Amino acid sequence: MKKVLLSGVKPTGRPHIGNYFGAMKQFVDLLNRGTEEYDCYFFIADYHALNFIQNKEEMRQNILDLAIDYLSIGLDPKRATLFKQSDVSAHTELSCIFDTIVTMPYLMRAHAYKDAEAKNKEINVGTFNYPVLMAADILLYDTDVVPVGQDQKQHVEYARDIAEKFNFTFCGATKDGKNADKAVFKLPEPLILENVAIVPGTDGRKMSKSYSNTIPLFATREEIQKVVMSIVTDSNGTDALGIPANVYAIHKLFKTEGELKILYDTNKGKYKVLKEALIEDIDNFIKPLRERRADLAKDTDKVLDILKDGAGRANKVASAKLEQVKQIIGVSSICNEVTHKGYKNYCDWMPLKFKVNNSDSVRANFHEREIWYCHLGENIGFEQDGKGEHFLRPVVIIRKFNNEVFWAVPLTSTIKNTKYYFQLNLNESKSSAILSQIRLTDAKRLSHKIGTLPKDEYIKLSKKLKELLP
Repeated sequence: MKKVLLSGVKPTGRPHIGNYFGAMKQFVDLLNRGTEEYDCYFFIADYHALNFIQNKEEMRQNILDLAIDYLSIGLDPKRATLFKQSDVSAHTELSCIFDTIVTMPYLMRAHAYKDAEAKNKEINVGTFNYPVLMAADILLYDTDVVPVGQDQKQHVEYARDIAEKFNFTFCGATKDGKNADKAVFKLPEPLILENVAIVPGTDGRKMSKSYSNTIPLFATREEIQKVVMSIVTDSNGTDALGIPANVYAIHKLFKTEGELKILYDTNKGKYKVLKEALIEDIDNFIKPLRERRADLAKDTDKVLDILKDGAGRANKVASAKLEQVKQIIGVSSICNEVTHKGYKNYCDWMPLKFKVNNSDSVRANFHEREIWYCHLGENIGFEQDGKGEHFLRPVVIIRKFNNEVFWAVPLTSTIKNTKYYFQLNLNESKSSAILSQIRLTDAKRLSHKIGTLPKDEYIKLSKKLKELLP
């Protein structure tokens, strides 16, 4: 089974080479390993960005720009799910649920909070609470790995801690493995490439927009020249041996140590020559990315369609996980539950409900209506390809709509594909009724397996329905 990889980036302006080598490059490298290893999710964290950007037009443009940036560096939307955080409402809803188990002293340990406090900044609730929303971002998708820089490991640690607390509080799962099978959330791991974990800026500090020491990822040659020529050097201090430390630190991103040794030994003390060499190497690297980005920016409708498609795929996964959580905490949208002999765990049927509700072929018929799953025991046989099969938990789907009772027989071999319901007369005395077993193997369609419901079971079901649906 493939692992799930997820990461997100705030649309807070133009990306720089620190973003690329610290995280974005990892995305492309991981994708190049093939989809055999990971299911990949990459999202634009626009709700996180609200802590910094509170201008409608700026936010919209930044979101579009960042989507184009991702595509420009080689992310293939057919191999990965690229979406906007705000298009998947489960992120904020799960964050709200997590708020009830996370304490304020715990959140006060966060690096972002401490940094803002140290600078005497006014701290809004969004900044204080961002680790909780970030945990929801990660945990919704049963994430296995999160590509982060070395200085961002705490983000994943918060997600792990919150997952463990939820699993213990609501599922009784402990760190020593007790009740591990009942845990709802996986514990994600950080994925760090040590040699590029922290990218230096033009002044020697970590490259960051807040320090104004960045090199834009899609910079023109003129922009690159201006930035590189402004790199801080110190012939009397760290650069006393004739090798400009800040120039060399950035140059290591584009050439090997062996190549740089020859270049810098040959040009000791020649800071202008070394900076010009860096300009050339950066421009050679950025030019193809810059040209690809310009082509993508000509068709913004296509980019928006990619985001819409990604949101649809992400919503199916996130909604399923959120419904599982709501079931466990006691606020599930399921109205009535009917159990019968041999039926041990109602939650086992939740994935079935998600696939029905999210199936593209039946969305119009199954959307936003009450649903009941009535388990019927182990005594119903089905036939497929001429072979009889028995299923451990056959199920019938019942709905009440406009004061009429229906049961679903989707896409069976006995009715046309355009018809999805048979009206159920509770006083009917038929000896049998059609029952459809919905397989879990394909979310895009419903199964063609057909069976019959014996008269005595049908009568029991009718009586139970009368009780449930007056």
